[in-house]
Amino acid sequence: MDASITYGFLEVLSDDNLGYTGGLLLVNQDGKPTEFHCTAPVTENRTQKILYGKTYHNHIFCDLIGAALVKKCSASPELLFIEQRQLKQLAGEIAAPVLMVEPAESDSVLEVMTVQYPEFRIDHLNVSVLTTDLEQFEFVKEACDRFTTTLTLDEPFERIRQAIGEAQNVARQSDAA
Repeated sequence: MDASITYGFLEVLSDDNLGYTGGLLLVNQDGKPTEFHCTAPVTENRTQKILYGKTYHNHIFCDLIGAALVKKCSASPELLFIEQRQLKQLAGEIAAPVLMVEPAESDSVLEVMTVQYPEFRIDHLNVSVLTTDLEQFEFVKEACDRFTTTLTLDEPFERIRQAIGEAQNVARQSDAA
């Protein structure tokens, strides 16, 4: 397996005053950042909320934030990790496999296949591979195993949350001045 895999981690944060802000962190196998992109806050729009109906939050998370951040990258992520279900729709919209990372609900070992998507457990997390392509599943599993020799799969999400939090603090201070 190529040692130069680009791992992408995408997170969207909500702030009552600022709206939704997304961050995409690209890292190498050792967790070293290679790119970071952050959106300006996206505020809710009443007209769009009416028009999009139940798909409104998916529109914000996937179309306005997720897909836009992936397009900004100079290097495309080869794997894209998400923690939020609203971002699952990206699986059909970008070239990279999208992986849903969630805390494991129990200490029991999971079956390799779930009802809908292939899934595996790594450390304290369940990882759902949002594809039915078993060749991609093998690549993804090996890449995750390599990455987790250095870091856990949830650690980059915390970096994104902290970076967005800093950006939001700066925005609040600018508004207050």
